[in-house]
Amino acid sequence: MKIVVTIPARIHLTLVELGQRGYRRNGGIGFALNAPSRRLEFEPAPERDVAALSNLGFTASEIDAIGSNLDCIRKNKIFRYSIRILVARGSGRHIGTGSGTGVTLACIEALFQVNDTQIDHEELICLSGRGGTSGIGIHTYFAGGFVLDVGRKYDANPIVSSDDVSVPTRIPKLLARATMPDWPMGVFTPACQPLTIEQERAVFASLKTQPLETSAVHEVAYHSIFGVAAAVSDADYESFCDAVNAIQKTAWKQREIQAYGQVVAHTITRMRALGCDCVALSSMGPTLFFLSAKIEGVLPVLRVEFPDAWIERTMANNSGREIRRA
Repeated sequence: MKIVVTIPARIHLTLVELGQRGYRRNGGIGFALNAPSRRLEFEPAPERDVAALSNLGFTASEIDAIGSNLDCIRKNKIFRYSIRILVARGSGRHIGTGSGTGVTLACIEALFQVNDTQIDHEELICLSGRGGTSGIGIHTYFAGGFVLDVGRKYDANPIVSSDDVSVPTRIPKLLARATMPDWPMGVFTPACQPLTIEQERAVFASLKTQPLETSAVHEVAYHSIFGVAAAVSDADYESFCDAVNAIQKTAWKQREIQAYGQVVAHTITRMRALGCDCVALSSMGPTLFFLSAKIEGVLPVLRVEFPDAWIERTMANNSGREIRRA
């Protein structure tokens, strides 16, 4: 018996509430895409073997953390089998499309599947340890689509990335889910190096030394809810593009973009000039999401301008992960 899981990518447009104090903490908007997906094949095994995750760019310590969590779950549930990963294909780690969350959830779900045991979504999320900062990945994993989460109730804990939260105290609250329209879209991963964990931490650490003004938080909330979320609900392409472009200029997103120096900022400017109606850095990047009403003509132009980039046309995913027995 094999368990095959195909995991959609997720685009995280922005975190919302990163102010010094407010009603909530974090929150965000994003959606699922069919590509770049990851495909994992599992089989029952007497001892866990997830070494194949190195094919997706997971480090030895990341693989060990996932494996240790699987061992703990197996022991607590008194499962007969663990899992062995036979195949791990797809885009690499730390490019901004949600591999850490999607792969972790898939491994745990496969562990339950090989032991013929059902698990509800909330328990699976809790066991994964994911969703410490953003709820986009954990909520799009199951059903895809567009997601608006409002984070957790405000607390004074430091604001850090999801990779630095091993055991979230609360799952980010899902406020709204909507079908993502079938717009002409693509993904673009520049040839630059992804940020290291230390560089990502430095971006979040800047919130201590350079806290966001209340007006900056309100600005991103406005563009996220009255702009992006409303436009998705209305299938309003023009307003969606306007709001996505506006978000790139907000204070927090600018810090993420500027962490790459001028590379990502220049790429976004050129993509807009070459016919993209909107361009957005996904999470901490470096992957960019874009829309273009003339996408068939724009794609070859982008490939000539950026020959070393990975560029692919894709579609919205409104169904979530696909899991089957083979």
